Amino acid sequence: MKYSDFILKHFVVYALIGGLLPFLIVKNEVFNIDDRIVAFPLIMICYAHFYYQKRLSKIARVGDLKEYSKLKNYDFIEKPSESDLDDFATFETLPLIMDKGDKDAFMNLLTHSQRQELYSAEKPKIITVRKTHTTAMVNRGDREILFTQVFLLKSKKEIPHFYLAPTSFLSLFGGIGEKLVYPYKKINVEKYNFPVNKYNLYAHDKSTIEFFSSEFIDLLNKGLEKNKKVNIESDGNNIIFYLLNERFSGEGITFHTNLFQVLYKALNN
Repeated sequence: MKYSDFILKHFVVYALIGGLLPFLIVKNEVFNIDDRIVAFPLIMICYAHFYYQKRLSKIARVGDLKEYSKLKNYDFIEKPSESDLDDFATFETLPLIMDKGDKDAFMNLLTHSQRQELYSAEKPKIITVRKTHTTAMVNRGDREILFTQVFLLKSKKEIPHFYLAPTSFLSLFGGIGEKLVYPYKKINVEKYNFPVNKYNLYAHDKSTIEFFSSEFIDLLNKGLEKNKKVNIESDGNNIIFYLLNERFSGEGITFHTNLFQVLYKALNN
C-alpha cells in the first residue's frame, strides 16, 4: 500500500553493469585498457537509465492519481495554486516537513469533487509535500527527495491547537515538535492509557488533554500494534494526519482515509 518509485530489480542491474561487469572484464584482461575506461561509460549508462525511470515513474504516479480521482469522485490538481492551498496554510508542522519557499513542494492535490460535496463532509483533502535532504556525500551534491502525503479533514466544532508526534530515535535529537514556537509547549499526558513512550503532545496549554477521548487513545494504541505512527495536528479548525515521509498507492490512500476518518470521528464526538 505504501507507494515507492524504488524498483529493486533496476538497482540489481545497475550493480551488475556498473560494478561486477567492469571488474570481471579487467580481472580477466578481456581488453588491455585501464579499468576506468571500461567502467565510466557503463556507469553513465546506469545513470541515464536511472533518471529515465524516475521520469517514467513520475508520469505513472500522476496517471494513477488521475485514475483514482475518477473512481473516488475527487478532483485532481497536479500543480495546485495558492488559492487551492488555503486550508493547509495555517498548520505549523507542514513547513517543517517540506522544502521552504518552493512553490512546487506542494503537488498532486486530491480535493472534493463539487458534484459530491453534499455527500462528502468528512472526505479529506489529500496533498503531497516534498522535502529535499542532502545526504552524507555532501561534496558530491547527492540529494534524497522524500514525499509525505497529508490528509486534511475539516472539524465540525472549534478544537484546540495541538500537535501529536510519534516518538523515534531521531526525536531525541530534536524532532518536529521541538521546533514549534511559543505558545506551543510539550504537555505531559496522564490520562486513560495514553502511550507516553510512543507519542508526545505539543499544545498551547494543559487543558488540551481533556479533548482526547478514551476511544481516541484506544485507537492510537491499536495503531501502534500495527506499527502505524500517525502525526496529527490541529490548527483550531481543521485536522491533518500524515505518516512522515510516506505516500500511498490507490489502495493505500483508501485504507488511510478510512483510518484517519475513524480517528477524526473519535476526536469530534
